[in-house]
Amino acid sequence: MGSMLIGSLLMITILAFSNNLSNERCMSNLWVITQESACTLSDVIEYDLSKIGYGTGSKENNILYADSNAVSFLLDLDDDGSLDSVMYYVSDVSGASGTENPNDVLFYRIVNDDQNAGSALGVTNFRINYYDSTGAVTGSLNRIKEIEVIFDIESPLTIDDYYPAVHIRKSVKPKNIL
Repeated sequence: MGSMLIGSLLMITILAFSNNLSNERCMSNLWVITQESACTLSDVIEYDLSKIGYGTGSKENNILYADSNAVSFLLDLDDDGSLDSVMYYVSDVSGASGTENPNDVLFYRIVNDDQNAGSALGVTNFRINYYDSTGAVTGSLNRIKEIEVIFDIESPLTIDDYYPAVHIRKSVKPKNIL
């Protein structure tokens, strides 16, 4: 009887350990996926923003729209001699209703009015700040010399009601509008 009790306790301990190990492996995978999504989005944003005004022939009127949640600008994105417009913005939380995460939104990167659906990258917060040449916050489109993008990405999937999250703060000074 005693050996059965000890054997049962040992079996329960092994199963609990295996379950915890499996949860930790899944959590680690979610962390990696979330970090990769954040890095990819950060790289795309940095590339596009650093090219604002490229190929336009002017240092002014390259930013078409700018507020705390969206930005639209001109550049020659594919270096073919014709101007492209790029716009970033996010949906509200109902836009990403197909994911498990109740806080995420769809991220939109619209090139030349191509209205493809946004991406469910797990973006939960997206904010843009604009600065002039002195480093002061500005709302004037032609005075913008630096753009700061702040966003949070959470995993669209959960383990035990926990969503791994990454916070990114990126500042870009587009050389074509300085």
